[in-house]
Amino acid sequence: MPLTATNSGKHVLVATTQSKSILRAVAGSVADQMNGVSYFPSYEIISSFPFKGRFFESNLRSVRQEGVDHVMENFFAGLPEAALEAPPRASGVKAVQAPKMSAADEEDLVCEEELLNEFGTDNR
Repeated sequence: MPLTATNSGKHVLVATTQSKSILRAVAGSVADQMNGVSYFPSYEIISSFPFKGRFFESNLRSVRQEGVDHVMENFFAGLPEAALEAPPRASGVKAVQAPKMSAADEEDLVCEEELLNEFGTDNR
């Protein structure tokens, strides 16, 4: 899913590409270096050119349920039968919540969303 805002000072499209590239490189490196770790290309399935953007909503950022279903179908199809059993629940693991945004940050986010919507396909 593309970023909707950035605090990097870069255009959101540039920041999105950089962020996804870094995450992909790290995930690939971890999968290459660690036994028992694999990379599943969910991002590539959703965003790759063969699907011609069909998995995106009209805003070209949100993923349609069809895309989620397609990715999950492929993910589970590639797992051995034993992996489909429910994993044991980890004890002592706490959920981490994102920090609360200030009113100014929320206003900036809304402005960024409105700007991005102006460039959506519905406005052409």
